[in-house]
Amino acid sequence: MAVVWDGRTDEEKLQELLRLGEQTQLDFKVELDLRDRRHELDFVKDAVAMANRPPGGYILVGITDEGHLPVTPWRIKNPQMFDGATLRDKIGKYIEADIEVVSQIHRINGSDVVVIAIFSTRSGLPVPMMRVGQYTSPNGKGRMKTKTVFRPGEIFIRDGAGNVPIRYRDWPSVLAKYDHQLKEAATSDVNSLMSKLAEALGGGGKVNVPLEPFMTDDTVSAAIRANIRQGNRAELKIFLQNTREEIVVAEEKIKPLVRLVGVGCEAMLADDYDLAIKTIGTMYDAFTSIAKSPSAVAATIVAAYLFGAAAVRLGCWELIPELVLRPFQRTPAHPRYSSWIRYGQIEASAHNQYPFSSVPLDANTDDADDNGTMISEGLSWARTYPLVRPDVLHDFGLHNTSRKTDTLLNSLCQFDFLYAWLVNASAREHGGGGAYAASSAFKHWRTLPIIERAISNGEMRAKLFPAAREKEIAQALRSTYSHAEKVSNRERYFTGWQPLPPWISEFVEHIVAGGNGAHQPSGRSVPQTNVVSLNEVRAN
Repeated sequence: MAVVWDGRTDEEKLQELLRLGEQTQLDFKVELDLRDRRHELDFVKDAVAMANRPPGGYILVGITDEGHLPVTPWRIKNPQMFDGATLRDKIGKYIEADIEVVSQIHRINGSDVVVIAIFSTRSGLPVPMMRVGQYTSPNGKGRMKTKTVFRPGEIFIRDGAGNVPIRYRDWPSVLAKYDHQLKEAATSDVNSLMSKLAEALGGGGKVNVPLEPFMTDDTVSAAIRANIRQGNRAELKIFLQNTREEIVVAEEKIKPLVRLVGVGCEAMLADDYDLAIKTIGTMYDAFTSIAKSPSAVAATIVAAYLFGAAAVRLGCWELIPELVLRPFQRTPAHPRYSSWIRYGQIEASAHNQYPFSSVPLDANTDDADDNGTMISEGLSWARTYPLVRPDVLHDFGLHNTSRKTDTLLNSLCQFDFLYAWLVNASAREHGGGGAYAASSAFKHWRTLPIIERAISNGEMRAKLFPAAREKEIAQALRSTYSHAEKVSNRERYFTGWQPLPPWISEFVEHIVAGGNGAHQPSGRSVPQTNVVSLNEVRAN
């Protein structure tokens, strides 16, 4: 399974990376003593080679080649040696470019593990070594032997679990980021003009602001906003149709999917419910046409998660069932799923795209994966493409990123849980089997706030579960959370989800036993006006 690059170095990312083996974007080192010349040079070569493969990669120090903790715990004597700035300085002595490095030290079962994220260069150009890297060691005959690790002018890249000199066949992939930046620069003047025109026209008048494929995401965003403000349905409809066709026929699916999500986000910000529904319909329609392609299916599900996460952040609760509860059956011979998202997760997992949460706990398999790599992929898209997060404006540089990253990651986890909860609560209405929360791979506190809000707010529950009964909602919450809790606690080295807070458990048990949603949990102060029966809400 491939590494999902999102630049995170937290415990959840470490947990995710430990499920994988060494590969192009992931290197394991059982120990690293940066005071030792050989260790230092090997690290520099590994880091530069990794940076030369955009978008970058991870080095885990304190992990064996097999992906386990060492038998004898490894402990760091000087944590400052593994500070991101220190590591960056060590690399910088041997190259001209500035390679960004972020690191974080974790302690697991008494052994230290360092997660080091190596970023590719901002320019997208590969970095040659500018100094010779040599060390000496005994040759076994009483003399010292000089070993050369790299020479000036050499360019290394990661290839599998090792480093190799760059080859002719490597240049297209190595220069992909640089080529993309050149293309954007070539149209920057036109896009700047179009963006200013869109902003100007959006203020008044009835003029269609063009939406063209060559536009950058920033310009597309401005043009979408201008057309929404002016009510230019024709231009937006054509854009949705063209985007749908591009998703179906283009080899690269991410760009049109990102733009489709961008339309939905701008529609939600503008309270344009009809346009948001049309965007969901377009995504689902495109999905039905590419359902035979596992990679296209996986990408479309990530896009659906980004749309759902935006709906969570913006409080557009009524859009979530519209997104989730769309049944799908590939052919009459295939199973019917109550949610197309569920089908997409299973299809992608079966073809090794992303290890989605797709296997029940009691399944007779050692390959059950509930690890949320798809959520990390969604975060990676969100960091890269501002179009899918217009409500979270941030450049995601190296400084002060944690709060913004948490906003995005939390909303992805919360949508994931709502999706599984909603599918499980809608079995009577839609059938097609249940769903499981991939957010079990992350800390429970990321998801818990959305559960608390839904339990405390009857109006929100009514929008999220338009056809489910209160008892079905409570039973589905209990089963969905219980499954996530069990899955999270079978991880090596890490503590999983904690049980639901007593006040929520009490509320759920009261409903399951035949009570109503107006029950006031005794263990927590919740405004009585918010804990109401769905029947009361729907009657109004």
